[in-house]
Amino acid sequence: MAINRVLISGNVVRDPEVRYTSDGTACARLTVALNRDRGVNGAEPGADYPQAVFWGKMAENIERYVGKGALVTIEGKLRTGSYKNRQTGQPVYFTEIAGDRIMYHRKRDEEAAKKASYQEAPSAADVTGNDDWSSQTSMDFQRDDDIPF
Repeated sequence: MAINRVLISGNVVRDPEVRYTSDGTACARLTVALNRDRGVNGAEPGADYPQAVFWGKMAENIERYVGKGALVTIEGKLRTGSYKNRQTGQPVYFTEIAGDRIMYHRKRDEEAAKKASYQEAPSAADVTGNDDWSSQTSMDFQRDDDIPF
């Protein structure tokens, strides 16, 4: 049994490259930066930069909503392949993620949050006009012993 599933989460390195096929199908390619842990013997951590490819409606949404620096989580399948370079004729090998799903994570804009004005909820005194408000004194409860339950 073989399982081919990839799940990565990182920041988009540059704006996604979106192209359209001759029949109008969108194809989006994006590169994500993934931080590495500290290496053996305390070596400095590095980063990996895998590429992911999305097709169709997902590619169109990526074009609209994803940009450089966006934090994304991508799920898909690992693909490898090769093609011949048009200029040199030499084979070029690639490894990429064929994306099935993408989640966009928005970072909270701290400045916008500070500037936002929130209306405070009214107090009980504001609503009833009476500061000694309680459910027993402000509501008229009628006891109905005729109710069968």
